[in-house]
Amino acid sequence: MKDKTGRPVYAPVWQRNYHDLEKRAPHYPPATVSYIYSGQFRVSSKSASFTLSGEMVVLVDASACDITLTLPSAADYLHKVYTIKKVDSSGHSITIEGDVGDETIDGEVSVSFNLQYQYVTIICDSLDWHIIGGEYVKMENLLEQQLDILEQIRRNTKNTVTQLETASDEETEEGED
Repeated sequence: MKDKTGRPVYAPVWQRNYHDLEKRAPHYPPATVSYIYSGQFRVSSKSASFTLSGEMVVLVDASACDITLTLPSAADYLHKVYTIKKVDSSGHSITIEGDVGDETIDGEVSVSFNLQYQYVTIICDSLDWHIIGGEYVKMENLLEQQLDILEQIRRNTKNTVTQLETASDEETEEGED
C-alpha cells in the first residue's frame, strides 16, 4: 500500500494482496522436491549393512567388513535421490543392490566399489534406479574392453608375422630354383 504521496505504508497482513505473489512464485509438484529437508541434506554415517530409507547422503565406513546397502522399493520412492560415498581406505567393498531381484541400478542387479572417496548418486523412477553422478566407473567392463582390444591387436600382429614369414619362405624357395 502507498499513501497519497506514493510512499510505501505499512499494511497489516490481512490487508495485503497475495494473489499477485502466488502467480509469480514457481510451482513445484511435491514429488519433485521430496528429497529436500529444510534446505539441508540428511546425512547419515554407516558401518554395517542396512536398508536405506530417509537418508539422502550416506557416508560408509567399510574398514571392518564389506557392507551391503539395500535400496528401498522403487515403487514407493519416485524421484528419491541417494548419494553414497565410501570414506575409508580399506580394501573392503560397498555393494548397493535393489530391494527385489527385478529392480536394477543402470541395468545391473548391484553396484560395487571399494576405493576411498568413491561415490555414486542415484535416482529412482519408480521402476528402477539410475546413476546420475558420482565417481563410479564399472572397472570390470573397462578392463574387459581393453583386454579385447589387446587380444585383437595380438591376433592381427600374429597374422601379419605369419604372412611375412610365408612370403619370406616363398621368396627364398624362388631364389633357390
